[in-house]
Amino acid sequence: MVDQTYDRTEKMKVEFDEVEKLTTVINKREALLGITKTHFSELKQIQDDLKPLFELWAVASRFNNTMPIWLEGQFEGLDSAEIDNTVEEWLIELKRLQKTNVVLNHKRQAELL
Repeated sequence: MVDQTYDRTEKMKVEFDEVEKLTTVINKREALLGITKTHFSELKQIQDDLKPLFELWAVASRFNNTMPIWLEGQFEGLDSAEIDNTVEEWLIELKRLQKTNVVLNHKRQAELL
């Protein structure tokens, strides 16, 4: 379920990034035509909300894909320093994401991770 949700979130992010590029083209053409630029404030709000959710699901996906290797893989192939660094990176990322408005406003959903 984690990977499916991450994949859907990633797809949404890619689609909204593409829409953002198109809005830039629209604004450039409006400037060339000498008309008032359209403000895409709702798009900006959606992207601002989507970014931390995408990053949160990215961390969850990396955790979901890495933990089985660490727990069930061959012990000899594990690098303790790499594991320590990876877990530390995840913790730093999660602490940073805890401070975002989307996570603050949806604490219950974030706790489910």
